[in-house]
Amino acid sequence: MNRFAIWTVVMALVCSVCACAAPDPKSDPKGRVELPPKTSKAKPDLDPAKTPAGYNKTTPQDELKLTPDKTLALWPDRPLPKDLRQHMLRKNNVTRITKVSAPLIEVYLPKSPKSPKTPKTPKSSAKSVDAKPTPAVMVCPGGGYSILAYDLEGTEICKWLNDQGIAAVLLRYTVPRKRDEAFKDAQRAMGLIRHNAKAWSIAPDQIGMIGFSAGGHLTAQLSMHSQTRTYKSIDAADTLSCRPDFSILIYPAYLAQRGRGTKAASRLPVDAKTPPAFIAQSLGDRNHVGSSRAYAAALKKAGVSHELHLYKDGGHGYGMRSPKTQDASAWPDQCAKWIKTVLKK
Repeated sequence: MNRFAIWTVVMALVCSVCACAAPDPKSDPKGRVELPPKTSKAKPDLDPAKTPAGYNKTTPQDELKLTPDKTLALWPDRPLPKDLRQHMLRKNNVTRITKVSAPLIEVYLPKSPKSPKTPKTPKSSAKSVDAKPTPAVMVCPGGGYSILAYDLEGTEICKWLNDQGIAAVLLRYTVPRKRDEAFKDAQRAMGLIRHNAKAWSIAPDQIGMIGFSAGGHLTAQLSMHSQTRTYKSIDAADTLSCRPDFSILIYPAYLAQRGRGTKAASRLPVDAKTPPAFIAQSLGDRNHVGSSRAYAAALKKAGVSHELHLYKDGGHGYGMRSPKTQDASAWPDQCAKWIKTVLKK
């Protein structure tokens, strides 16, 4: 046997031994396996309807299981979109709407309170009783006029209002960066609510408005500028008043000059006809707390009834999610009491 043949035999034996010693990935007790080739990391699905488990600790919108009783487009030339979840994404535990080009309102009517059990009455002698009209509040989420914080300052607020026996109408106003269009949306929406008040069993003279951050600014603007529509009249809804009967501003923005205390950003045309207001903000909200002070000062000067609540902590953009340890968590209970007082007048 020549040297080449001997070398070939030796190498064959070495390869055979190595193959026998190699661990089987399926049976190796230490679990050592060959790593798969690297692939690009898939981005989490931000569709709130498909949010993967663990992406956010909670999904308030899903927990609410809130479905609107009515959904109505504001403008005849901009019908309801086929997919109402279009342009929705979930980020930092908030469902955001990043674009609204077809503004609409979602109507959430309070459920009839459960009455105590009574003996069954034959249908022939049962009396039909018309439901008593309920107060209503139009809800305007914030988001810097760039997005809408749909659940944090929208549907969660609607649920809270329904729990108070109050109808809630969530306004999806035009975004992003369309302040003038958003104001037109608010005027149109308030007229539509009054126009449909009888059909929705709403008291037409008890319709308020609540807004957060930019939505608070929008609420104040409609409270001060409701005399004349800023668009050409479309139908009978535009002949009705778009003035809120009462207003609620939660950490409002843009009503005061930034860093100038209570100095208004522009003239606030508050007069005796401006609706009463409940205003709440945290002192730690340094960029915007001046808005609450400026608006409250204008209301006081005009002799308009209002409540101003300034909390030592809470920051900005908390909706109703403030920890109970923070003063700002008190605003919902304080506001509910104030609404009852206003409605009695």
